[in-house]
Amino acid sequence: MNLATSDGKNVNDFSVRFLNVAEVIARKNHIGLLRAWLSATNRSDDAVLILKPGFYMPNAHHRLAQKIQELEQEAGKTLQQAAHIFWISGTLPDSYIPSLYATATHYVSASFGEGFDLPMLESASSGLQLIAPRHSAYLDYLNDDIAHLIGAMERPASQPEHPGLDKLFLGSNWWEPDIEQLTDTIRRIISGRAASKLSARAAVSELTWDRTASELHSLLFDR
Repeated sequence: MNLATSDGKNVNDFSVRFLNVAEVIARKNHIGLLRAWLSATNRSDDAVLILKPGFYMPNAHHRLAQKIQELEQEAGKTLQQAAHIFWISGTLPDSYIPSLYATATHYVSASFGEGFDLPMLESASSGLQLIAPRHSAYLDYLNDDIAHLIGAMERPASQPEHPGLDKLFLGSNWWEPDIEQLTDTIRRIISGRAASKLSARAAVSELTWDRTASELHSLLFDR
């Protein structure tokens, strides 16, 4: 995709281009990812973070902006002082999605837990280098050979900004990614000190909708 930052730099001209596509909810942990980006990067770095947030919950845009302001105050550093971030707002036609993945070199997640994470799987199929927490569904199709896996600690799940979801998750746990380790991984990738992982494309090639439907059918009806 032909994208340009606010100061006129073409996104494709950056050597390292991280991508994250996720709904803005606590579980997806945008603030954790931005915290790592603030700590890991400076404005002069030859890198960009491409964010495609989905604002589907009421007041999600306002809450994210408020949390970013709090993060900058806590860190003593603004996003403008970190490496470039390119925000893609609104929806994209399905035909644009392959171009979006082709624009990136890496896909990164700081999620607290996943049942699947379709953008991560699509990024694997697109041949991107992958960074993911070491938990939940990621461990069903990723390993240390094909992804930079980040440590995570099990914690009680909490989504106080969404009372309905908070009740749904009451009494359950999720996994908090190690932001320091994520910071170090981002820094090593940008500096060229991180060894490239093998392509994950072959490892996920059998994770198709047809196979998923067949597996579900077997679970439900083959007794």
